[in-house]
Amino acid sequence: MTPWIEVQKVYSEEVVEGVPSYVCVLDILSSQGITRELFVWSISAGRYNHVATADEMSMYPTTEVAARVANKGFYRQSSARIVAPSPRDLQDWIDMITLRLTELCAAWSPPPELSFPSRTTTILGGG
Repeated sequence: MTPWIEVQKVYSEEVVEGVPSYVCVLDILSSQGITRELFVWSISAGRYNHVATADEMSMYPTTEVAARVANKGFYRQSSARIVAPSPRDLQDWIDMITLRLTELCAAWSPPPELSFPSRTTTILGGG
């Protein structure tokens, strides 16, 4: 089964750093087969940076505190806040993020969970 996520998008107009801006807050409300923490945040910038790659899923922790302890510059969260100067720019960002989330869900193959004791029989080859 391909993993899936449910994403809520809340749009608003705000003044950000003195500039009228268009904002979208994305929040992953639920998921199956993949963690909800798919948005990578930068510690130094203090904001959302990008959608995680499959490799980053195990590389970055899910809290800023854990990232600082592990000496990582990034951590993962289940929400992101996008600020853009125009509705068109905001929609372009949202479209790109949606595509990346879709690609990540399609490509995600979680690490196998082994249970002990167990036995596996695999037949390879044949004709």
